[in-house]
Amino acid sequence: MNEMEVSELIWHNGNISPKEKIFPLFDFNFLLSNYFLEYFFTAGTEILFFNETLLYFHSLLNDFHIDSVLFADEAGETFKNETRRLLIRNKCYKTTRCYILFSRSFETGILNEYILLVADNKLFGIEKIIKKTFVCSRFLKPLNEVMNLSPLKSEFKKIIRSEINNEHVDDCIILNQNHFITETYLGNLFLIEQGVVYTPSLSSGCTPLLLRNIVISLFRQLNLQVSEKDDLQVENLFNADEVVVAGETGIYSLRGIEYKRYFDNIRKTLISKIIEQQRD
Repeated sequence: MNEMEVSELIWHNGNISPKEKIFPLFDFNFLLSNYFLEYFFTAGTEILFFNETLLYFHSLLNDFHIDSVLFADEAGETFKNETRRLLIRNKCYKTTRCYILFSRSFETGILNEYILLVADNKLFGIEKIIKKTFVCSRFLKPLNEVMNLSPLKSEFKKIIRSEINNEHVDDCIILNQNHFITETYLGNLFLIEQGVVYTPSLSSGCTPLLLRNIVISLFRQLNLQVSEKDDLQVENLFNADEVVVAGETGIYSLRGIEYKRYFDNIRKTLISKIIEQQRD
């Protein structure tokens, strides 16, 4: 997400304003403010996976000890209605990536809440293919709680993004300090092998994104066994039949790595189930 992608109008503390008035207020300097930025999805004017999304944000707010006005009611009606209002004002009636930013100044203690929209008509399209990836062994993800802080997560992602650009690939498989697989730059990783889905556990250091639990639930609906592992090794990539990555920009299929090539069947079924939910 960047300033150019964001829709013209932004929600800020209950008001809807042009982004030109809002962006100068953003302060991502972690020495001067604390913040976190998270995403959710909409289709039409409805929030997709609403119950899962609401639970996800309540958990984050508890972790960061933030008293949010937007999420003040447990049922999430304010969150739902204010999002709908912003979608209508921006005329976003298809699939949209939505971002919520909470930012508190150390100097004033004032909490600012924002909702930003990035229209994405191909959000859950089947054409999302990771053509080239590599395993990053140069920069290992630390196994400690400070990596849950948004500024540090952001800085680590910038480092990995730089490695992706240097290698001229689409994604990067990230290892933790014990050299076990934790995630990819684009999202949470799922290795499918003979009816079993292997995914890095939370103790591996993976960042559990919104789609992680949703995709795990969909796998189980397909009668696939899900195994969360804290010791997935690079060698496991070469045993998998299919590799799926789920993150803030959708659900991707990995075409292959080195000499290994993967199928793309189960991911397409996941996409079909999500599209069905949009229609219901």
